[in-house]
Amino acid sequence: MTRQLDAPTIYLALALLRETYRKALAGKSTRRRRERSSADTIAKHVVDYLRRNWEFHRAGKPADDANLIEHLAEVVWNVPPSLAEDHCAIDGSKRDAARWVFAEAIFNALRDEFEPVRPRAL
Repeated sequence: MTRQLDAPTIYLALALLRETYRKALAGKSTRRRRERSSADTIAKHVVDYLRRNWEFHRAGKPADDANLIEHLAEVVWNVPPSLAEDHCAIDGSKRDAARWVFAEAIFNALRDEFEPVRPRAL
């Protein structure tokens, strides 16, 4: 396990994301329009995954999940719709490429706004 948070860690979180949420973000669900709630759900999924091994601080103080989720949901929502469509594509290479772009965007947003900290062992 790495000692620093990196984009591949976020990539793994996105790889475990249910297809339903990827399709809702891309506007490919039954409603056929992009759903803002899917960005919130994706952000919550990533935060829950990362919280297993990481804490996040802002200005030296622990950040709560609501702030993390709100920040990441904005990042997820602002990706181009074509990238969101590629993230739920049938073609695995397109899907993986889009997932890497998502992971980098989320990683950069986390790194710019929060400080990832490994919790001390009990």
